[in-house]
Amino acid sequence: MSGATHLELMTDLARLLKKYGPEPFEQLAQEFKRADFIENLLSILGASADAGRRLSAGAAKKRQPAKAGNGVAALLQRLTKDDPEKAELLRRFYRDLSAKAVLPTVRNIRHFAEDNGLGPIKATARERAILPLFKDMATVSCDEVSRMVENATRAGGQGDRALEGWTRIILGDRHNSEAKQGDARRQG
Repeated sequence: MSGATHLELMTDLARLLKKYGPEPFEQLAQEFKRADFIENLLSILGASADAGRRLSAGAAKKRQPAKAGNGVAALLQRLTKDDPEKAELLRRFYRDLSAKAVLPTVRNIRHFAEDNGLGPIKATARERAILPLFKDMATVSCDEVSRMVENATRAGGQGDRALEGWTRIILGDRHNSEAKQGDARRQG
């Protein structure tokens, strides 16, 4: 144990002393005098250390986000050999996606995929949705990719759904207002 770790442990013990008072520490000191207690304590401490290592290793894996960029880069590199024009279109589209200039939310990406006949995007995080999107886009023709990218760019990053939503709100409100006015005229 390093000096710094030892000092941190002693600091934690001082906090526990302040929290629980001296009596539990005196009782613990008496327990240390029993041989079977020390064996049990060593066993518990060893098992706790092992569990802590497993837990922190699992947490470290969960903390590492999916590197969509690595997967997309590898996909684009493979695609460059077969279809350099499509690879370049997707490369530019990826830069725009990364900057959130287009499809700024995971919802936008899902709608974009749905509107363009691509497979459903099941990811809940935007970063995790990009690779499946690019895998599907890589399977369609260069002309289709060009059309998709152009539509996404033209829609100002929101995709066609943003305009569609506003249209429904405006027309829906207008339709409801006209219906209410007609009812008022008939009753009046």
